[in-house]
Amino acid sequence: MNALEYLRFKTQVDLDALDLDVAKNGALGKPYVDATSNQIEVYFQLKAPNNAEVVQTVMSITAEIHKNYHTMKFEELAVETASVYLAARILPYISGNVHVMANPFYSFHAQRIVEAGRRYHSIFHYIDPTIDLNRVVMKVPATWEGLQACRALTTEGIKTLGTTVFSMEQCILAGEVGCVSVSPFINDLKRLVDPSYKDNDPLIGLCVEAQQYYKQHGIATCVKACSAGSLDEILQLAGVDAYTIETSDLDALAKEQRDQVQLETLCLFKEQNNTSAQSNAAFSSYVDDECRFRMDLAASKQGQSQFKLYQSIGIFCDFQRKAERLFNAARS
Repeated sequence: MNALEYLRFKTQVDLDALDLDVAKNGALGKPYVDATSNQIEVYFQLKAPNNAEVVQTVMSITAEIHKNYHTMKFEELAVETASVYLAARILPYISGNVHVMANPFYSFHAQRIVEAGRRYHSIFHYIDPTIDLNRVVMKVPATWEGLQACRALTTEGIKTLGTTVFSMEQCILAGEVGCVSVSPFINDLKRLVDPSYKDNDPLIGLCVEAQQYYKQHGIATCVKACSAGSLDEILQLAGVDAYTIETSDLDALAKEQRDQVQLETLCLFKEQNNTSAQSNAAFSSYVDDECRFRMDLAASKQGQSQFKLYQSIGIFCDFQRKAERLFNAARS
């Protein structure tokens, strides 16, 4: 059977891009559900030759609204505006939500993330007053401060997703604060910016463990897997709530034909595994215990979870800077 159709039967398939043409075309005659982005995707979209007019449009919009956010640098606001503009234009071609990421330089500042969530909603409304803001989700790095900001934004009706997730500690707290989804990274983010890099410890099992934990404890947060390193890693997680998949992998899945028995054997979401894991997943709480969260995260996987979190934030910050420099160059 077709690998993409098999995956769609078990899992929500999302587009890991803000590419307008890809969103319009969908795959195998069906639209993608959600579409997600981050500073890396925004930067490369702005650099694309066919998006030259997007840069000029974003700069014009930013100039119009900058007076409302005068404490922000023009280029910083322009990156947020670009994220919104690119997301808004593909909303008609997907059936679910668009995701825009908070400035990664805010990762350890809860109030700035809260302000960014409100600002994103305002910018969406400015660009298109008809947009249903219930279809907008802000991605927030799953630090202590980031997830506490999600807690505050949830009370205001602003949807959030916990990203750069590499541990159950992050998954547990994200569920407690009301994130609509979490995105465990199967492979390190570094693989996207360094083709020679290979993650020797992919976190396939984290998605299974987190989803079973949420279901056992009646937590509404969904697991949205991302950063797969191969088609097999994607198909192993058929049955995860949602999967954010890169364009090249979506194309490959649409062309892939596999034996159904082989696909079912590969899948990690099996009834016997669910029963076993659920019986051992005791409820834990971090929401009001900053010290324990920080200590448990620091100890997770001998420090690797925290290292991967910080490394990912650093990579996103690098692309935030690149996008800001792009707008500075366009102004000069």
